[in-house]
Amino acid sequence: MSKNRFEVSTEGMALLHDGRPLWSLVKELVANAWDEPSVTRCEVDIQPSERGLIKVTAYDNGSGFTNIEDSYTLFAPTPKQRNAEVRGRFNLGEKELISIARDATIETVGHTVVFPSSGGKKVRTNKRTSGTLITVTLQGRKDQIEPTITKLRSFLPPVGMTYTVNGVRIKDRKPFCGKVAKLPTILASAPGQPIRRTERNTKMYLYTPVGGVKAQIYEMGIPIQKIDMPYDVNIMQKVPLPPNRDVVSPKYLQAVFAETLVATIHTLSGDEASASWVKTAVEDRNRTSDATVKAVMEERFGEKVMISQPFDKDANESAFVAGYDLINGRSLSPVERDRYKENGLQTTAKFSSHTDQAPELTLLKPKDITPDMEKVGRYAQWLSEKLLGFKCGIGWYKGGNKYLACYSKAAGESAIGTMVFNISRLRKGFFTNAPTSDQTSLILHELAHQNGSEERAHGVEYVNTLTDLAANLYLKNPNLWEVFDVSGKE
Repeated sequence: MSKNRFEVSTEGMALLHDGRPLWSLVKELVANAWDEPSVTRCEVDIQPSERGLIKVTAYDNGSGFTNIEDSYTLFAPTPKQRNAEVRGRFNLGEKELISIARDATIETVGHTVVFPSSGGKKVRTNKRTSGTLITVTLQGRKDQIEPTITKLRSFLPPVGMTYTVNGVRIKDRKPFCGKVAKLPTILASAPGQPIRRTERNTKMYLYTPVGGVKAQIYEMGIPIQKIDMPYDVNIMQKVPLPPNRDVVSPKYLQAVFAETLVATIHTLSGDEASASWVKTAVEDRNRTSDATVKAVMEERFGEKVMISQPFDKDANESAFVAGYDLINGRSLSPVERDRYKENGLQTTAKFSSHTDQAPELTLLKPKDITPDMEKVGRYAQWLSEKLLGFKCGIGWYKGGNKYLACYSKAAGESAIGTMVFNISRLRKGFFTNAPTSDQTSLILHELAHQNGSEERAHGVEYVNTLTDLAANLYLKNPNLWEVFDVSGKE
């Protein structure tokens, strides 16, 4: 009686892999060859066959299959599971491509395995003494061939490997940088033990992408995915991957970005310092040191820069006059902002004219908002919709700062802002008899910050916006007090 509890449906397996890019299936044939220490030559050829068919052949000069059953058995234990420096995991390899093939043949040392179009397999002996030749015929379009060839030619062959794709030898690319990094990997500790996630030191190499192709992350020369970074990165050990081996986790990618930043910080340009991959790397506290973060900060912002404060416009203007470049704190992630602050980046609170430089604002509870206040809020939203095209957010707070009201918006030109009224500073009776000229004046003053610079609170942009609002308000609504209905039915 067989010990195997399961049988594999070829049709079901084909459904798993049908639709994958052709190169991502052919790559398994290349990876299998490169994993074998006896292989020094690997040749791949992709050609149109009969109408609607593509023929793929892969040859290597190695010593062949140790166990011929591995050519048609899935998930069999393999020594590759205990070696982090080869790609093999679950003994799938060529079976993924064969599952979607019309027919296929594996000729290896001592055995030939035929997978006919009628299904099943046939195994016979042969007199071959070296090398393995895999031939696969599958359905496909001619326009799939060239992109597959191009992708296969982007591989990074091991040192000493002669690798050709459709007769063109792929030359070694020399990395411009290499380093040792401790990165996650997957490994079985002993024969018959499960594969578990662990960390170990490995080499990683950086290359300059060629031919205008977007940078990629590689697992021992085989590309995994494209990345938003100016360098190809080759990881010289197993990379934790899903079954299709086509994407890394965000946390793993952050680790790669961080290690790359540490290795290239001395060449980082001002423009690149603002790139998303650098921001992600800075957020990795375990891998990027304070010295690296400070170098990024100086390259990105210069030496005289401060973070503006949304509720202290006077301090922002004073800092600007003092020669500081101002940045919006909301353009930084919380971790990024904290790391920059830890390394010397200050806020404009230094120039604050009142003692509570970073005032704690207490928002009013709904039960404390009076009907008169609600009317003024509706009036402010009505004005913003008429003049700016949207209803701004509204709030009320108590606080120690000196402003009657404040207006703040998220990054982006089309972002909707929020207006908050400080009832601690507004005179008694301000909210009665809406709408009034005092209310209109304050609301327009705040709405003008929608298009003005938050860092330079009352600069040219602000003044121009304010005058435009006033003019448009009069032209569109000459009888303002009659148009707006304080009951909320306008």
